[in-house]
Amino acid sequence: MKAAALRAVILAAGLSSRMRELKPLLPLDGVPAVLRVVGAYRDVGLEVVVVLGFGAERVAPLLEEDRVPFVVNQDHEDGMYSSVRCGVRALPADVLAFFVHPVDCALVRGETLGLLARGASASVTGVVYPVHGALRGHPPLVPATLRDEILAAEPKGGLKDLLAGFEAGAREVPVDDPNVVLDMDDAAAYERLAGLAARERVPASAACRELLARLGTPAPLVAHAAAVAGVAHRLGTALRTAGVCLDLKLLAAASLLHDVARAEASHAEAGAAVLDAEGYPRVAAVARSHMKLPGPPADVPGEREVLYLADKLTAGSRTVGLDGKRERAAALFAGDRGAQDAARTRLDVAGVIAARIESLTGRPLAAILGGRGPAEGASAPGAAR
Repeated sequence: MKAAALRAVILAAGLSSRMRELKPLLPLDGVPAVLRVVGAYRDVGLEVVVVLGFGAERVAPLLEEDRVPFVVNQDHEDGMYSSVRCGVRALPADVLAFFVHPVDCALVRGETLGLLARGASASVTGVVYPVHGALRGHPPLVPATLRDEILAAEPKGGLKDLLAGFEAGAREVPVDDPNVVLDMDDAAAYERLAGLAARERVPASAACRELLARLGTPAPLVAHAAAVAGVAHRLGTALRTAGVCLDLKLLAAASLLHDVARAEASHAEAGAAVLDAEGYPRVAAVARSHMKLPGPPADVPGEREVLYLADKLTAGSRTVGLDGKRERAAALFAGDRGAQDAARTRLDVAGVIAARIESLTGRPLAAILGGRGPAEGASAPGAAR
């Protein structure tokens, strides 16, 4: 589903009675919890509305400074469901689905939100839940068809109780994000999240280059990584422009660091282990897949698919295209049938991803990589489904 058809309702109106401190303002790796949640949505191109209540006079200036839309629930003492309704009332009429995100669940990753958004079709009729392990987590993605039901109902068990009545149409999406099942309901839980927050960082380009230098990465590999990052950025930007929810900062870091252990056997796995040990598990998860995706490529490409394709479109520090890569592989693996077959399989997968990007953006790959606009008479960008 396109980003413009989605919104997020962030619930930050509670009394924080068990915490004894205002939850939205609690710092996590130096960032107030409410801004961490907002940032995760912004990272993948999604707009939000924050619902304030208790302590609104303290939180509102922070949101205003960051230009974050918010509403104040004057009935917040009636419980969380009153804030759900307040947020739902504030949504634009043309929204097709919306996340409901308690500020307690402050470390949910942007790429998780993007995955849920990309997997939702424009005709979504059931609630979509992230699942980690065997547990459902937050935030659910709720179809707008339930808007009137939410506004009219008075469920004793809150939103969870109401959504249970629509279980038949629900869908669960496995996510590689333990934070969907973590919250900061009390002081002990907050301390746990605070301890985990630093490992949720995505390094900026300068930090990536510093890490490569510290690890003694050869100059040709650094140049290759920079070239892959450039290709990935152009692909990712084209998808974002077409309304696909994608974290460009995560994509950039994974592109720059994907070959951090290129000299090792099974270098993708070895590199992911290095990145995880350095405190970047999110980057590791994307970089790990640059040689082999964990499954068939998604209908709507995410960070992993974009990096996979960008790597296949690059030879050394040059952009060569898939045909050029096929010719290179044939020459490089001449006489080694197994290696030729493996390379052919990788490039076939890359071709599938490329075709999907062209369909979603309405632009040929050459135009995207060359930075040119749509060809004369080209069709409008396809909808992200």
